[in-house]
Parts: sequence; structure tokens; C-alpha cells
Amino acid sequence: MKEYNSGKLIFNYGVMNSAKSLNLIAKAYELKQRGFNIYCFKPATDNRHSKTSIVSRAGLSVSCELLFLNEEPIKTAISNKIKCDRVDYILIDEVQFLSAKDIDELAKIVDKYNVTVICHGLLTDFKTCLFSGSKRLVEVADELNHITSQCACGRNATINARINKVDNSLIVEGEQIVVGGEELYETMCRKCYYKKLTNQRRKQRKQEF
Repeated sequence: MKEYNSGKLIFNYGVMNSAKSLNLIAKAYELKQRGFNIYCFKPATDNRHSKTSIVSRAGLSVSCELLFLNEEPIKTAISNKIKCDRVDYILIDEVQFLSAKDIDELAKIVDKYNVTVICHGLLTDFKTCLFSGSKRLVEVADELNHITSQCACGRNATINARINKVDNSLIVEGEQIVVGGEELYETMCRKCYYKKLTNQRRKQRKQEF
């Protein structure tokens, strides 16, 4: 029997390769099996696999709608779906690409339509700084869930390090958003990240003399 949905804004976050998309796909399947009507979305910025699906690295997928954040307000895109059809849950992948304003609009949608919005995404960028959308979610979400993943050393991975694959060095400057996978990023714990960064800077100083 389908239970009552009271409406929540939920943020499930983790580093890259922590099965965030896989978790979203599994949740979508579970909700459909229980009779809930759902819609899945992802920002059009995420163009790695498919324009019509959220795809996990394990190869599983679920159909989705694209959010064209620079062309249509997120409030309009999602509200139109809710008005045209009964919607119980909204699932959004790669939520770090949304702005703080977008997140505020999501919160308003939750409260106005009594629908649960479940967001999956990264918390911090390659410089270890919060994405603006993720930061706002931490501030206003009803529920925060950390999806854990391990560093090569066995500790919890918390950093999405951007890597120059030519010399395996850390990239510490550049645009915040560069879409890529294992060919561009490596997840690390804080200790391993700063150890690598310290050694890299020490080597650079030696080369300057």
C-alpha cells in the first residue's frame, strides 16, 4: 500500500564514483514499484552519457528530463510537470550544477505542492570549495545523507581531485565546472590530497632554483 508523502527536500551527497547516480536509479525503481508517480531531472550541463537518461557507471539508467538552467527557470520547468500530472517525487541528479537561487525555488516547490524532491550530487569542487547549489542545500534541506566512498588508502574519500593525466599532478587552478570522469578526476581523503599537494609544491620549488 502506498504511504502518504509529506513533502521533503533531501540532499544525498558524495564524491565522484560513490554510486550517487546508481542510488538515484535504485530509488526511482523502488518508488515506481510502490506506486508513486515520479519525474527524474538532470542539468543539461551533464552531457557525458545520454541526453534522455541518467546513467550510472554500472550501466543502469532511468529516463529523465533536462533542466536548461540558462533558458528556463527551474521553478517553471518542474512546476509545469506537477500541474500537468500528479507527481509524488522529483529526483534530480548532478544537483551541484544548480545555483543557490535554483535551490530556493526547489524548496518553494516542496512546500507549495507537498512533493518530495530528492537531490543527488557533489558537495565540493576540485579546490575543496562548496558548490553554490550544494551549499544552499546544506542550509535549507530537510534531510542530508552522506554517501561514503573510500580513498585508495582506505580512509573515507572527501575530495574530488582534478588530475593532469600527463604527469599525474594535481590541477589546482581553473574553471569550477569541467565535466569529466575518471580520466580527469580522482577521489581522495584529505590526508592523501594534502600530502600529494605538498610534495608537488616542494618539487616545483626545487625546479625553480
